[in-house]
Amino acid sequence: SLTLVLPYHVYARQDKEFRTGEVVSSKVLSSLLEDCGLTHFVTVTSHLARDIPLSRLFKNVKTLEVSGVKVLASEVKKRVNEGKLQLSLEKSVIVAPDNNALGWAKEFASTLGVTDITYLLKKRDRDTGEIVQSLPDDSTDIKGKTMLLIDDIVSTGSTMYKAARIFLDQGASQVGFCYVHAVHSTPESVKRLKSLEPVVLLTTNSILIGSEYEIERVSLVSSFRDHLRILLGS
Repeated sequence: SLTLVLPYHVYARQDKEFRTGEVVSSKVLSSLLEDCGLTHFVTVTSHLARDIPLSRLFKNVKTLEVSGVKVLASEVKKRVNEGKLQLSLEKSVIVAPDNNALGWAKEFASTLGVTDITYLLKKRDRDTGEIVQSLPDDSTDIKGKTMLLIDDIVSTGSTMYKAARIFLDQGASQVGFCYVHAVHSTPESVKRLKSLEPVVLLTTNSILIGSEYEIERVSLVSSFRDHLRILLGS
């Protein structure tokens, strides 16, 4: 057998042809890996898996997606229970970056025992990359609430920052950020999020980043160990 453990599946973001002529990199990579004799593929919270099963990338390869969302939620719950994180779960709302990512928000909320969930309406200009965000008309009342924003990837931090500003401007008491893959283009992208004084700012160690980014990272090692034992039958 040949198992590839790829904590951050970078090509998963190119999961379809957004503009005419674009290469669907995720499918190309999968085809190359399978041709090399790959038998098992393991990754963490794949961007494309929110729309299609990860297994659809391959023909005869067993796939496994470790949930970085659950790892983060479990860490938040642990800190709350131990009194290390001053967070009222009863007054918290879990926020997905868009309606396609509601599954992540529901998983995070379920782990924490939170019932309030909402999402942002997001429209991206494929030419400029600019993103316009807004709240859906039927969104929950956010006044006095703590808004916990959940996402898979943060690079510039601009999307999360703008979303948090929307909530704070509409009466939220505080915000928090949890995301799986800290792509972070520059240390300033972390400082931008910290400028909002979040109640929590957590990511995982799926990507190796320097200490200059000054962000807490939760280890995925134990999750990988447990899942690989099941996958490989040992």
